[in-house]
Amino acid sequence: DNSVGVRSLIELSRGPQGGLSLEELKQHYSFEVMLGRRMERLVAAGYLERVGEQYRCTWKGLAAARLLGRLKGLLNLGPGG
Repeated sequence: DNSVGVRSLIELSRGPQGGLSLEELKQHYSFEVMLGRRMERLVAAGYLERVGEQYRCTWKGLAAARLLGRLKGLLNLGPGG
């Protein structure tokens, strides 16, 4: 469940005739669950803090975001991971 790409490959390999539609894939993979797990891992690692229903960057998360943002800009990478 950690990697959308890996999970998709596994589900596609199990599908009829080695394939599934996007709608069929969505039935096997929950974006909300994946995002929730990732956010909780960032909390556990000290990059985020959870305040009620909201997440906020800690000093460690802000430093990582700034560094990675600059690196992406330097490498001229678009949005995304």
